Amino acid sequence: STEGNNISLGRYSNNSFGSVSYFRKSRGSLGSQGIVSSNDDLGISVFSGSDGSNFIQAATIKASVDGTPGTNDMPGRLVFSTSADGSSSPTERLRITSAGNVGIGITNPLSTLHVQQVNFGGTSSNEVARFISHTPGGLRGISIWAPGDTSGFGKIAMEGTSARLSFWTGTTSTEKMSILSNGNVGIGTAAPAEK
Repeated sequence: STEGNNISLGRYSNNSFGSVSYFRKSRGSLGSQGIVSSNDDLGISVFSGSDGSNFIQAATIKASVDGTPGTNDMPGRLVFSTSADGSSSPTERLRITSAGNVGIGITNPLSTLHVQQVNFGGTSSNEVARFISHTPGGLRGISIWAPGDTSGFGKIAMEGTSARLSFWTGTTSTEKMSILSNGNVGIGTAAPAEK
């Protein structure tokens, strides 16, 4: 229903279902659909405010195709954008890919959570942190980057099978310290025999 210039969706039924809003995209017509392509926009919600003379975009939420679609296969992503103070157009801030990876400040997140800071330390972009997850029983943790470094400055990780906590540093990220589940601490060794 419409209430003034607002749209209100309501569902009044004794079940667990709520209201649904549909955005649909086809490269064909209503009667003869055409398959969409990777990066096609499927729908955009735009939030604008008046500056006294014009409506200026403050934020958007956009859904797009995120891969090659096929029969009963529609990979999608969500992109959240906001306008900075002094700007009249939104900039992407957060992305959720079809793989479920979340990127903050980066458009191609490589892990479940991948954070990159733009214009940090005078360079165009620098990775800040990434949650890492390797093969089952392998390392899981946080990888942290220094300004201008692309190889990984440090990691704090947990080794799955032994619950060993390890600390990695250096431009090549080599392990420097380990804490075992029994409390033994090792510097320069991954298998300390003493506290």
